[in-house]
This record gives sequence, structure tokens and C-alpha cells, in this order.
Amino acid sequence: MSLEVRNLTKRFGGLVAVNGVSFTVERGELVGLIGPNGSGKTTLFNLIAGVLKPDGGEILFDGERIDGLRPDEVFRRGVVRSFQIPRTFWHVTVAENLALPPRQQRGERPHVAPLRRLWRPQELEIARQVSELIDALKLTAVNRNWGSEISGGQMKLTEIGRSMMSEGKLVLLDEPAAGVAVPLAHEIFKHVSEVRSSKSTTFIIIEHKLDILLEYVERVLVMHEGRIIYDGDSSGAVRDQKVVEAYLGVEAS
Repeated sequence: MSLEVRNLTKRFGGLVAVNGVSFTVERGELVGLIGPNGSGKTTLFNLIAGVLKPDGGEILFDGERIDGLRPDEVFRRGVVRSFQIPRTFWHVTVAENLALPPRQQRGERPHVAPLRRLWRPQELEIARQVSELIDALKLTAVNRNWGSEISGGQMKLTEIGRSMMSEGKLVLLDEPAAGVAVPLAHEIFKHVSEVRSSKSTTFIIIEHKLDILLEYVERVLVMHEGRIIYDGDSSGAVRDQKVVEAYLGVEAS
């Protein structure tokens, strides 16, 4: 088992943003998390990633409770999160943004750094992976630009790339297709599918471009008013009466 959420609750004053949410996600699943604006999706991501602390319930990752841990502690356990509003490092290049996350980089150890032969092979392999990902994300033209010099859409792609380079066991992607042209959005989702297949990485993806998301995910969680109202395959989600009512605000005929 990869992730288990048990009766999770988060309040902001009188607003219950996440209201008794429970679900499990197995290793290697590709899951979509959808719902109307304000349904609690991003708050749920923030709780899993340690950005917020829950008011009740538990979060277990690979059998270990992670609720209440700091974000860096959650990250070290293999949970990686991207943000709806991209947060790139401004004073390094796009390529360097992608090269930062890989774990256990030998050249970062003070006693190893002077001995180039001990870390150079790893650096070359990271550079190869970065180059492939930059090409896949169509960032080649700006790969040497500072993180502060690129467009909002390119920042989004850079953050997605950084998440993919993090070697996480569970990756939480928050609207990876936002601000991205449709053909490139498909390329992003194809790359996600390839990583899932080759590395058994688990993905949970928030996305409002449902026509794209539902083409790739095998399971959908639908949130509304802080609760999970649907958990099943994508074809069933578009026919479910509660889901239709949540999106349209009217009773389905």
C-alpha cells in the first residue's frame, strides 16, 4: 500500500475544507482528483504533503503515519508535490532547477566534493535525465534562462519537471495542464504514464481539463464540499448523478 487517508479533517474557522475524507491509493496507481472550485482538493494535497496540519484523522504512507510531519520530512519519505501557482528558483537556470531535486547527490557532501571522480558519473547521469525531460517538456529554447526570465507557462513546466526529477514514490501534481497548450498537455500526461509504468511511481493529479485527465487516469476521486462523493473509474464518473450535480449545481435528469 502506498497511501492511506483515514477520516481526515481540516477546518479554517467555521469552514470545514476537508470533512472526514478517507481513501487508499495503491503503489503505481494513476489517480485523478477532481471537483468544483473550492471543493477541498488543494487543501487535501497540502495536508498530505505536510504544508498544513490536520485537525483530525490520519495519513499513512507505506504504513507510517506522516500527518503532522514537516514538509521536508514528508519529502524525505518519498512524497513530492507541485503547486498550482509555480514556484521556481529564480536565480538558477531552468536546467539547474530540474537538476536540484535528485536525492543523495554525492557532490553535495563536503568530504566528497573535492574528489571529482567520485561524483562526476552521477552528475552526468542527472544531466542526461534533465536533458531528456527538458526536451519532452519543450523547454529546450529556455533551458539556460534564469528561472525569473521565463513565462508563467514555462514556470509551470519547469515545476512539473522538477517534480518528475525528485524520484518520489508518490507525486502530487496540482493542475499540470493549467496554462499549457493542449498538445503539450497530452505530452505531459504521456510522460507521467511512462514514469508510472517504468518506475511504479504513484500519481495523484488535480486537473480541471477533464477531457485530457480522464483520457489517462484509471481511477477518479471526486470531491465536493470537502467530501469524497465518488471513487471509481473515469467512465463512471461522468455518468454519476452526484458528480453531475456537483459540477452543474442542478439535479441531473
